[in-house]
Amino acid sequence: MNTSFLDAKRRVRRELSCINTTLVIIFAAAAVTLGIIFAIGGVDGDACDEIIFPECAFSPFFMCFFFGIAVALFAVSQAIIISTPAGCVAKQKTRGAVLFACALILVYVWIPVMFTAAEFLLGTLLVLIIMLACAALFSIALKINRIAAYAIFAFALWMLYILYFSFALLLLN
Repeated sequence: MNTSFLDAKRRVRRELSCINTTLVIIFAAAAVTLGIIFAIGGVDGDACDEIIFPECAFSPFFMCFFFGIAVALFAVSQAIIISTPAGCVAKQKTRGAVLFACALILVYVWIPVMFTAAEFLLGTLLVLIIMLACAALFSIALKINRIAAYAIFAFALWMLYILYFSFALLLLN
């Protein structure tokens, strides 16, 4: 067998050994539940009827589905970072937790800003700030746990689509 494959497998197994599964499940469930609550409370039906959506936009079902998956991945990454043994990365874990909390609050605020207030410029700026926080979190997570970094990268890819969506709404409305 290829030694590089065995080394990669060994590294993944070592990083997975530190993960607290209960904490990961709790973080993911809490993030998705809060996302659903903010989505239900933050979307005004009358305001949505007046918004012109881009042609390449997902249907509302798929938008909510992928949004839930992305937020769950983001929360899982933070749970992995928190459950990693402190060692010499305690300061980075604290910075990561603060950045995570700020980014998650902005993600939840984005929904009512876009779909109730119809403030598309502010929504686009919020997504840009979230993307900057994701970049900083990715660099922190890369030093602590690569699996968490990959989950943040997947969330950042979803936020890239949200940036396109917000910018398209800004231009169309």
